[in-house]
Amino acid sequence: PTFREQLVKARRGQGVFRSNVLLREGFCRVTRVDEPRHLRASHIKPWREATDAERLDGANGLLLSPHVDHLFDKGYITFSSEQRLLVVTDVRQELLDAWGIDAGTRVGVFNREQNAYLDYHRANVFGSTVWISYVWEPVVNKLPGQGRFHAKIRRCLQRSLSNQLIISWSPPAGGDQSTWT
Repeated sequence: PTFREQLVKARRGQGVFRSNVLLREGFCRVTRVDEPRHLRASHIKPWREATDAERLDGANGLLLSPHVDHLFDKGYITFSSEQRLLVVTDVRQELLDAWGIDAGTRVGVFNREQNAYLDYHRANVFGSTVWISYVWEPVVNKLPGQGRFHAKIRRCLQRSLSNQLIISWSPPAGGDQSTWT
């Protein structure tokens, strides 16, 4: 299929996914906004990591307000099996108060299928952005050299949301810091 055909299929899939989520969810579990036109159908298991069936499965989705969707998608928040909002510490301090979100919010019961996807989200998405910032950034900043090497390693780490990508580096003879694998 051409690029255009693939794009059309993806757009249609998004509409099908949203319809499937709307059959299960009626409002944002955090803000309680219940007007669908102001909510996003957010994948619990990210689209890029999901199978074709999971990409369309309504149980793999939540209706979320756009700012909550951003936090959920980037791994700053998730939901516990005990119906609680789980929040990365920095976000709690910086954003939740400003946005009027109560970190102690009970978000309601999830069905068995949603809980399976949420288990995945907690294990593979939640906190991953912070992991890069707090674990890798200090390491990168202590490596010798500046400029291109640091930019390359940061981009590489940002693409890798877990330790699935292994980076090895050793400075070549002559001290050029730009060679790495």
